[in-house]
Amino acid sequence: MFDKQLTRLAWEHFDETSLTNKGIKGSIPILFFGNYERYVASRIKVISVGLNPSKVEFSEKRFDTGPNIRYDNDAFINTLSNYF
Repeated sequence: MFDKQLTRLAWEHFDETSLTNKGIKGSIPILFFGNYERYVASRIKVISVGLNPSKVEFSEKRFDTGPNIRYDNDAFINTLSNYF
């Protein structure tokens, strides 16, 4: 299971930056992309860094951005894991 404290901190930071209008309306914090369970189970770990998705990614509903996603840690992690 993904660290709940990390997701809580991500949402707090997301809320703070959203207050300054730097966020995309209807978006969620992006902690990673890809299958989290496979990554954890893998013997080899690779990390890459990139920009967050564009406004188009959220408008096409590639992520679950429903109102309950922030309160259900498993649903939040599954949304990020299922991106690809």
